[in-house]
Amino acid sequence: MIGESVRRDMLNIYGLHIEYTPYLSRFPRLQLENYLSAAGTTSLSLTNSLALRKDKNLKLYNSVVNLAKKSGYFTYWFSNQAEHGYHDSLVGGIGKQANKAIFLNQFDAANKLTKDNELLPHIQQTLISPQQKQVIFVHLFGSHSPHCLRTDNRYDIFVFNKSISCYIQSIKQTDQLLAQIYQAAQQSGRKWAMVYFADHGLTLSSNNKLLHSNKYQQNYQVPFIVMGYDITQTSSIKAQRSGLSLLTFFAQWFGIEDQRLTENYRFLSEDKAPEIEIIQFNNQKVDYSSLPQESRSMMKLIESGLNKVPSQSIK
Repeated sequence: MIGESVRRDMLNIYGLHIEYTPYLSRFPRLQLENYLSAAGTTSLSLTNSLALRKDKNLKLYNSVVNLAKKSGYFTYWFSNQAEHGYHDSLVGGIGKQANKAIFLNQFDAANKLTKDNELLPHIQQTLISPQQKQVIFVHLFGSHSPHCLRTDNRYDIFVFNKSISCYIQSIKQTDQLLAQIYQAAQQSGRKWAMVYFADHGLTLSSNNKLLHSNKYQQNYQVPFIVMGYDITQTSSIKAQRSGLSLLTFFAQWFGIEDQRLTENYRFLSEDKAPEIEIIQFNNQKVDYSSLPQESRSMMKLIESGLNKVPSQSIK
C-alpha cells in the first residue's frame, strides 16, 4: 500500500493527539519510527525506491515488480494515480510490468475525482483469486493536493484552517480504506502481510499550507507500517531506514537473494544502517542529517489550532 503526501507526525500512532485514525491505532502492527522517503516528490521517491539505482542512473526494469515475478509471485498493480503524464509515466511504467495492471486514470489525476476506495473491489476480488502466491501493489492518491478535492470539501474536525482540515480528513479516509483491506485479507483465510508507507511528506509554508519541498527533514519523515495474519502485538523499530533501500526490504521479505542488493543488515531490525541519504529535486544525493528541521512544529500548530473555528465543523 503506497500512500501519498503523508507526514508521519500527522498520525495518532506517531504522536498526534487528535483521534482521527482509529483503525491503524487499533490494529496490531510493526511500526518503523524512523523511515525516510527517498525523495520529496512522488516520481523521484518511488522510482528510486521501487527500482534499482546505480549512481544517478535508474534501472527501471530491475524493479520490485519484476523481483516479485522472478520469485514466483503473480503480481497486480492497482493505481488511482495516472498511467501517463509528466509526473506519472516512470512510476506507471513500473506498474505496467505487473502481470495485471489497472489504472483508474490515464492522464493527470491530480484534479480528478476518482476515489481511492474505488480500488477496493479489485483488491477484494484478487484476495479470493486462485493464485497461491501473489503480490498486490496499490498506489493511492491519498493526501495529494488539492486536499479538499480528495474529501469533497468535507472534514469532520476543523483544525487551524480549511486546507489542513481537509488534509487530516484525507488521512482519515486512507485509514478507513486500510481497515477495509485488512478485514478483507483476514476474511480471505489466506496467509497474508500488508505494508503501508508513504512516498514523501510535505512542508508547512509561511501561509500555513502544506506544500512539496526538499529543504527540511520533515519532507522525508513518513509512516511505514507492517501488518499481517501472524502479527498479534504492536511493536516498533527505532533504527533509521531509507526508501533507497526498499528493494532490500522486499528481497528479504520475499526470502530471496540478489547480488545487486549490497546492504548487509536486516531491514526489519534494529541493525545499524549506513548514514541515510536522500535525493533532492536536482537528482543529487545529500545526507539527511545535513537538512534543518522546520522552524515551527506542525504537531503543535495543529493541536493549538484545534476547533478555533465557528460552530459548524463539517463543510
